Amino acid sequence: MVFFCTHPDQSLCPPYYRVFFFGPSRQTVLPLNFTEAQRMHNSPYDYGNVTGTWTIRDPGEYMVYAYPEFSICGMWAQMEWPWFKAAVQGVPIKLKVLASTAIDVEPEGYEACSPDEVTNGRFLSTDPSISPSNFTDMYRHTGREFAWAPYTCKIPRRNVSEALKAIPLAKHFVWFGDSTTRGSFCTRVWEHVHGDVVGSVCDYKSGFESYWEMRWGHKSTHKVFEIDGEQRNVSFSLVWTTHTLDTVLAPLLEYKGPPPTHLIFNMGM
Repeated sequence: MVFFCTHPDQSLCPPYYRVFFFGPSRQTVLPLNFTEAQRMHNSPYDYGNVTGTWTIRDPGEYMVYAYPEFSICGMWAQMEWPWFKAAVQGVPIKLKVLASTAIDVEPEGYEACSPDEVTNGRFLSTDPSISPSNFTDMYRHTGREFAWAPYTCKIPRRNVSEALKAIPLAKHFVWFGDSTTRGSFCTRVWEHVHGDVVGSVCDYKSGFESYWEMRWGHKSTHKVFEIDGEQRNVSFSLVWTTHTLDTVLAPLLEYKGPPPTHLIFNMGM
């Protein structure tokens, strides 16, 4: 992988790069899997080499995308060349991943997941032509192109009502996040709870300003569910934040509504 950076102060060149594999599964190379840049100092650009290592267990054809990670975009405004000149050469590229016969690969597991197993996975395609049928059957009617698939277990598709049956102590869910979280909260949660979003603060269909507003505690709702013959009043709230969890702890502690029983934090993609 080759990149170049034209900033006169080479210490400002991006230290991290993002690499995505898009094919039978969607995967991202983690920052710690890259080596430090080896500068080559070739005029008129300052070229360098970066090596990244990653293992893909899902054979098939992939498109590989890569770009620099600009942590502070403003520093690039005065570059002699536009920021996209500080890019990775030769991408996107096609990559064919073959099944390995040199190592033993643990077969896909389809049992229920424990907390330790959930994070060890990838987003797997729901296309039955490139993914195992017993996985694609789980997500056939969800409309998703990819679904999170831990290697040793699987998470069945569940809507809000079905999930509540598996979480007997759930009474107030609070989501922390930005626009990515807002989208899933309004489409997956609010729309299921009330059947539609039209006329609500989650109305993404009519273009209402209320959907786009970025206010703390702006989107909250509740519903009484009948679960196993008993009624349970469950609340759902979205807290807008564009930083880290630390930035919302103070207002969370001051929150006067029903105390959260479950917190969900997601930032960006």
